[in-house]
Amino acid sequence: MDFHLAKKNVITVSLDDTIRLWDLSTFDQVVEFSSPIDQPLCVAAHPSLPIFSCGFKSGTMRVFDIEKTCVCDNFTQFSKPIRAIAYSKTGDLLVTCCEDGSVALHNARRQHLPTKILNLEFAPEFVHVAFSSPIERRRQITFNKNIRMKDLRAMSSSASQSLDSKEQHDEEGEEPSEDLSVENDVITVESLFGIMGEYGNNLMIYSSDSIILKHQINVGCIIRSFQFTKNNREVIVVTKDQRIRIYSLATFEGAYLRELHTVHKGAVTCTDLSQNGGYMLTGGQDNLLKMWDYDA
Repeated sequence: MDFHLAKKNVITVSLDDTIRLWDLSTFDQVVEFSSPIDQPLCVAAHPSLPIFSCGFKSGTMRVFDIEKTCVCDNFTQFSKPIRAIAYSKTGDLLVTCCEDGSVALHNARRQHLPTKILNLEFAPEFVHVAFSSPIERRRQITFNKNIRMKDLRAMSSSASQSLDSKEQHDEEGEEPSEDLSVENDVITVESLFGIMGEYGNNLMIYSSDSIILKHQINVGCIIRSFQFTKNNREVIVVTKDQRIRIYSLATFEGAYLRELHTVHKGAVTCTDLSQNGGYMLTGGQDNLLKMWDYDA
């Protein structure tokens, strides 16, 4: 399930081989796609465009146009089912995860063309992908250029100046050069995305722009899912043994901060944070929904 905020729809996939869109205000069904041959497994809504992407049991990823109610792109990067799929917050990157841990990156700005495949030698037990919020980074770039004042005057002089006068000007000798420094503030927007590492007991976090590994966190037990906090300073990891661990992203390896023991009787199936990041919601196999004070 995913929310398409731009269209104000909820998108669901079901065991009856259907993909359905529901109106958030009336809860009426808007559109239904049926796929009896290839079962849909996971879905991700584009944050701004009227499209969504869906991973299928065959290993195929299909992009659906909501307004035209059709499939607009179709890619097969895997031979096994796609279990997780997600767009970046800006909608520039789409990540799909196969059940064997392989990951495909798609450029959503260029018709979702695949750009990179990441493979694992040892498959994790669970697969998951999550993006952080966009991070604005301000960089001050200084350009040092040696500019001759003679050349500046020459650029402003008349184009009809005679060759003799220019030669005479050169004979007078060049004036000393001056160093001029020009400083510009450049704002870049970057986000992070995390995927499962080898054996599923470590978390790999990459830059969505450069696809450079930023963090590798060894959790020490099987990871079910994870998500970034609103300020992008921490990552919340849900483990197979019903624990929730929180790590700081201040270092490459991640710094262990705290954990919650036995959050639910059974597996923790989902987590989410409030908009202000002060509260955490968890859902479990015990059919309970719990709210936690995140900062407590």
